[in-house]
Amino acid sequence: MESRIIFEKNYYTEGNVRSDPVKTENFLLYQVGDAYYYNGLQICGHEQYFDVELSIAAYNAATFFTDGEGTEAKKNDVYVSLKGETHAISAKNTFRYRYFAFDVRENSKFRAYLPEINARYAQEKILQSRTVTALAGRIISEFMRGEVCADLLDCLLGEIVVELRRGGAEEKSLEINDGKQAALEARNYIDGHYLELNSLAELSARCGYSYPYLSKIFSASVGMSLRRYFAEKRMEHAKEMLQEGKSVTEAAEALSYNSICNFSRAFKRYFGRSPEAFKPPRG
Repeated sequence: MESRIIFEKNYYTEGNVRSDPVKTENFLLYQVGDAYYYNGLQICGHEQYFDVELSIAAYNAATFFTDGEGTEAKKNDVYVSLKGETHAISAKNTFRYRYFAFDVRENSKFRAYLPEINARYAQEKILQSRTVTALAGRIISEFMRGEVCADLLDCLLGEIVVELRRGGAEEKSLEINDGKQAALEARNYIDGHYLELNSLAELSARCGYSYPYLSKIFSASVGMSLRRYFAEKRMEHAKEMLQEGKSVTEAAEALSYNSICNFSRAFKRYFGRSPEAFKPPRG
């Protein structure tokens, strides 16, 4: 097993003997690191001595064990370990992760958050939070500078504790709002350009999202699949053309069909009747 410790600092000794942690107003930091393992990873079970230890998967996935029960952590997942648990890690392939462990001081205002954090992550060990991932990166960078600002470290750890307590709720809310906004933009664009759009892939590119993701958030927000909404707009336009006396050929051309037969089949599949059934009666 080859490894390259990009950065690591330990401020404790084994056997639950505390040495000299990095001290801030509210926290005691005992471990911080960034490690890269080339050919797999095996860290045997060991007891957690600290209030919170976070492991953030930075490249590939690994299985994290708590008291013998394994959970896969994928890229950007945050695995939460708590005091008194037995912790182990296993990875078959190349794996990189960042980690740090800390206590909350007895007189800290954040001490009151620990019961909620312990209850939340006693069973559900994975937190998906871009906020925590970014804050962890800032903590690593601060230590790699060589001169740690205790006040900044205190603020970063405080934000992490708040995010752990919330379980990423605020971030999820923002993602939901962003999704609704993207769905609204997609719907508005279809409403104004459904005859010009050549494909939904073109729409997703315009919106800046992959088609599967845009389709998912569109369905959740609008209550109809993206594909069906697009088809409905186009077919309703063709039906209106026919009802106004336009020919089947003109309707097919408006929707950019390369043949009347293909248009007629698609139209009948959508409405259950042929295009001719919607043409106004003669005379």
